[in-house]
Amino acid sequence: MFKPLLFISLIFIVCGFSSVAHSNSLTLESLFSAFKQIKSQQKNFTEEQIDPILDIRIQKSGYLIYQSPENLTLHYLTPIKGSIIFTPNQVKIDFPRRTVILSPDDAPQMALSQTILHLLNGNLKQLSTNFTLQFSPQSNQTWQLNLIPKNATNNYFHPIQIRGVQKQMTEIVMTDRTGESRKISFEKLLPTP
Repeated sequence: MFKPLLFISLIFIVCGFSSVAHSNSLTLESLFSAFKQIKSQQKNFTEEQIDPILDIRIQKSGYLIYQSPENLTLHYLTPIKGSIIFTPNQVKIDFPRRTVILSPDDAPQMALSQTILHLLNGNLKQLSTNFTLQFSPQSNQTWQLNLIPKNATNNYFHPIQIRGVQKQMTEIVMTDRTGESRKISFEKLLPTP
């Protein structure tokens, strides 16, 4: 239960907090420059998880708080209350009747927590070490960023799609190697002081 939840949490965290430079010629570099400017932010989210093997669709919602450079907390409100706290070296999953602390050595997909923090901090060099980044500015000031894993440690996931409009990330779509997919949508909120 915690691995899929952790997977989703890590991905939407990356996308949910960034602002994009408002420009007709948006580049990957300007996107990451905008990421570096975010020091603190809160966003509401909804998440849809689809498991094709079990034919299950689950809706989740909550909010996340990012404090640069090393703290991201996801607070789930429905269908069950709990939280996931991401730091560079561990992830703490705290839900009723169970608390788990994981490190990257505990599970290969935990390496994604460091990837998420690199993205939120605008660390293009570190992110490019483990992922090939494909950035596509599209029409109407929309854009898409695909994170394609370079090595086996990160191959738990298929390419992760991050979409945005103007200065906001709006959606993250990810599929793990079992075929389970998640779509996370963000409510537009302003950075906190």
